[in-house]
Amino acid sequence: MEWFRRRDGTIAISEVAARPPGAQITTLNSRAYDIDFVRAWAQVMVFGTFEPPVRKYAVGVAFLRGQGSGRIRQVHGLDVIGREIGPLVVDVKLPVPGAAPAASYEGDGFIIVRHPETAVVMQALQRLISVVRIELG
Repeated sequence: MEWFRRRDGTIAISEVAARPPGAQITTLNSRAYDIDFVRAWAQVMVFGTFEPPVRKYAVGVAFLRGQGSGRIRQVHGLDVIGREIGPLVVDVKLPVPGAAPAASYEGDGFIIVRHPETAVVMQALQRLISVVRIELG
């Protein structure tokens, strides 16, 4: 359930959905716990059972979005990222050259990284957002 408290103190419900969350949250949980959370969600919905797993990894996602206007021309920095943090990358959806920029809050693509140590994931994400650039034009 997604809800908001209004200024007058009342509550507005904006969404009620019996589904896994979006914005790659299910994928992040799947990678952190090394299980299929979509399957786990289905098991909860059908059988009402869930065995909480132990978290094995820290994970993070960098959403890719071009700045400015125009269509996606090119994605810069992937070669550098591949060399520097390639082994940490577990999921990728890259922007498509020639496509119009996405209107969603998730942007035009994403890169998910994981490692047993949170600090390593944080450094990898910082490097990702510093190096990868989506050229529009």
